[in-house]
Amino acid sequence: GGKQRIRYSIDGVGSIDVSVSQKGRRIEVSRQLTVTCSAVDMEHYAGFRRLMQDWQTGKEFFVK
Repeated sequence: GGKQRIRYSIDGVGSIDVSVSQKGRRIEVSRQLTVTCSAVDMEHYAGFRRLMQDWQTGKEFFVK
């Protein structure tokens, strides 16, 4: 398998870095979420929601 990576930041909200890679029979998953604001206002809600959606998506994988 190849390597999958989600990595970006949103000003005033935070950043995310999720990577999944395979080395032989071993799968390595690395996840980091940084929230830089103490409260999310309406102006930044869409960005915060995007971070949370990608964070949730990056925590599951299936092996066949």
